[in-house]
Amino acid sequence: MEEYQRMREEEAGRPVPAELACLETRVRARAAERPCWHLSPICVEPSSQGKGFGKALVAYGLAQIQPPSRLCYLETQSEKNVEFYQLCGFRVVSRTSAPGTGLDHWAMLWEPRV
Repeated sequence: MEEYQRMREEEAGRPVPAELACLETRVRARAAERPCWHLSPICVEPSSQGKGFGKALVAYGLAQIQPPSRLCYLETQSEKNVEFYQLCGFRVVSRTSAPGTGLDHWAMLWEPRV
């Protein structure tokens, strides 16, 4: 758990409450009950958003999945991101409020078309 929290703090560039790190671990375990890939956060400079760069990054990440039949999982704390990822083919599998933070946490899953 401590290693995961340290990694999340490095990604966020700020301390991550232990409660949130614990919540993410529980949500991930519940949402991804089958083997799957994890898509790391996608970030596009605000002035470059809306130009297709984010969709291209997601498409590239999904193209790396081996075997191609494997699921892909991601997490976000932004409702705007939920809408973006839904346009990329992900669906919400859980939405949880992070204790003591006022943040919602979404777990999303992408399933390949057969």
